[in-house]
Amino acid sequence: GSIGIPSPDEVLPKEAALVEWVIGQLSQGRPCLVYVWHWDLMTRVRAALERGLAAMDIGCGIGVWRPGSPDGAQRWAGTPARVSVMDPGKVAPAKREAWIAAEAKKRCAVLLTNPAAVKTGINSLARWWCSAGWVEGPGCSPEIRRQATHRLWRMGQGRPVEVASFVYAGTMQAAMHELLMRKVGVSE
Repeated sequence: GSIGIPSPDEVLPKEAALVEWVIGQLSQGRPCLVYVWHWDLMTRVRAALERGLAAMDIGCGIGVWRPGSPDGAQRWAGTPARVSVMDPGKVAPAKREAWIAAEAKKRCAVLLTNPAAVKTGINSLARWWCSAGWVEGPGCSPEIRRQATHRLWRMGQGRPVEVASFVYAGTMQAAMHELLMRKVGVSE
């Protein structure tokens, strides 16, 4: 048979696994940062997340983190989880910290962006998000992977950090991911 381009409404297995992981994180009050390398994939991932969160009727269960609060989060029961996309072509580097803070205050539970958009100059990610999901792309370098992931371990992070990568097992993508992670490990 021929391989066709999936429709925008079709959720592929990797996207379904990401949605399931995000729902699990949010149900524990853990907002998610999702790195998507290719911008043409961003629309699919955002749509899959929005549909998945709506179908589960999951509230964001998160709020603005304030140092010293007992569980690290202020809760907003019944507030739908919001998904936001930070497009580095639309948000200038000097304005990204303020943009991120504004989205978090609007109860953004899932932030999608390209990992290169946060590799330098963004120190506030740890204040808002504690889980990172990677939708791998072959163009990701060990330096960008390390910098983007380590944004969650910055000063102000009082919660355990969880990082997950989503690749198809037994594929060239999985082999490239394994090589990337070996390179990241060697370079740390």
